[in-house]
Amino acid sequence: CVHRFIADFYRQPFETDEDEERIRRLCEAAGVTAEEDQQRIGHLVAAFRGSRWAELRPPPDAAEREVRLVYQLNPPVELRGRIDLLVSEPNAQIVDFKTNRYLSPEALEKYALQMTIYYAALRSEGIEEQAAPLIVHLQPEGIEAHAVDEGSIQTQTHLLQELVTELAEVVQGGQIPARFPDAPCDDCPYLPVCPVTPRDPCS
Repeated sequence: CVHRFIADFYRQPFETDEDEERIRRLCEAAGVTAEEDQQRIGHLVAAFRGSRWAELRPPPDAAEREVRLVYQLNPPVELRGRIDLLVSEPNAQIVDFKTNRYLSPEALEKYALQMTIYYAALRSEGIEEQAAPLIVHLQPEGIEAHAVDEGSIQTQTHLLQELVTELAEVVQGGQIPARFPDAPCDDCPYLPVCPVTPRDPCS
């Protein structure tokens, strides 16, 4: 709900007095019924509103920008995603908003890989500008920004290459790992590359 609110705001800014009604509609559409959850969403939106991020006026297509990254392997591996915000002024930044209650070092490392995918995807599109990846952690009590430094990007780039190469080998060899015990196929992390349809038995 918070991501949707922010994306709508960047596409066409609206007044603060509209926030409550927009949050209510977003919660209703997402099936968020618990009062505690709705209040937290309201607090996160208020934190965003009170930050410098709400002062930005990027082009409408800078929010929720679709990107794709293709590795020409056998078979090819294509990664797709949406960048929360691509900022060009005053500095070029790839921004990803997080609403976790707490960001552990492990979570930040995982998100660094996500940001590296965005970074590599933009470069594959021929965007020469060195946009710096930035993880923006929204919390009711304030906002923290975590920059993904160049050393981390290089490390994650090597890891990403290893992962997609391994994935291509798994698909090519038909070595799809077994799904989790007693879990429906819909929950299987390998579903996008699985040669067996969800209706068929999974081994």
